[in-house]
Amino acid sequence: MRGLCRKCKVVLSEDNCPPCRVKSGRGLCRICSIEYQKIWASQLSKSKVAEISKRKSAHNRKRNTGASQEEFDLKLRLQSGRCEICSKPMIGRHGACQDHDHKTGEIRDLLCHKCNTMLGYACDDTEILANAIKYLQKHKSLFSRSTSKRGHIKAPTTRAPRALTFIGET
Repeated sequence: MRGLCRKCKVVLSEDNCPPCRVKSGRGLCRICSIEYQKIWASQLSKSKVAEISKRKSAHNRKRNTGASQEEFDLKLRLQSGRCEICSKPMIGRHGACQDHDHKTGEIRDLLCHKCNTMLGYACDDTEILANAIKYLQKHKSLFSRSTSKRGHIKAPTTRAPRALTFIGET
């Protein structure tokens, strides 16, 4: 016998429900489940959301790299909360990332999101990173120009500045 969604009473099928719920014949259809999750999430305090997020991160870290939350926290303290590459504090939305060797699975140090992403895009290849350093040194004069607040180079203006005109002038 097929089950019914306990809220809207629609027949549960693989089109509207995860397969495990179809087999058991219990639970909510996909639409009711999404609505329920939105209501549930809106009632959580920010501290509870942060706690759940931290637990989820710890679970994923343990599953993906084998590192426990205690090992992660210890490494974070040993590194004074700073990225091992750029030495900037690891705070914000992404926080600290557990770096690991993709070939061997060996756990390395903690990095900020940007540095971890940089290594990922370089495929952990030291030759690519060395070539990137050579490239930056070759074009160093470009980087000595004025920069914006975010550190991006300001594009040179190609047009002449406009003359100021006031209302009533021709």
